[in-house]
Amino acid sequence: MVKIGVVLPTFTAAAYNFVHPNYYDWYNEYYSENSSPSGVTTDLANLTAAVPTTQAELHNHNIKYVPEAEKLYNHLLAARPTDTISILTDIDIHNGAQVNYDILVIFHEEYVTQQIYNNFKSFVTTQGGVLVAMDGNIFFAQVSYDPSTHTATLVSGHYWQASNKL
Repeated sequence: MVKIGVVLPTFTAAAYNFVHPNYYDWYNEYYSENSSPSGVTTDLANLTAAVPTTQAELHNHNIKYVPEAEKLYNHLLAARPTDTISILTDIDIHNGAQVNYDILVIFHEEYVTQQIYNNFKSFVTTQGGVLVAMDGNIFFAQVSYDPSTHTATLVSGHYWQASNKL
């Protein structure tokens, strides 16, 4: 029996949350082709976003990879009835759930915590797991995660890095 996890990109969903303000409003305000937001210290609260914690919240964020992940999940359930197929979130991987799986399928994992990156790396290099990336835009920006408020805050990425803790 194979254990397969389909990972929903919940931290990326937080970044792409189209409720104002959001990361991309901040990027648009402070970054252009001719400048870098590296020295900006204004409106940093816009770099903290609520992380969707339910399927309904993910759908409300309108992240294009969620329907594809759900289709893959449903296909795997039908095609591999003797295997364990689960839907996971970034929070699950952040908390170490990858140790329970043989294969993880990721989609648009653009925004991840350092812990998620370390857990994926360990999953492949130490555990011998198979990581299937369905998108090329992965691991581009680092966020921190606050489990008490279910928020993610941009630490670095998109040519910007926090100069101190936000």
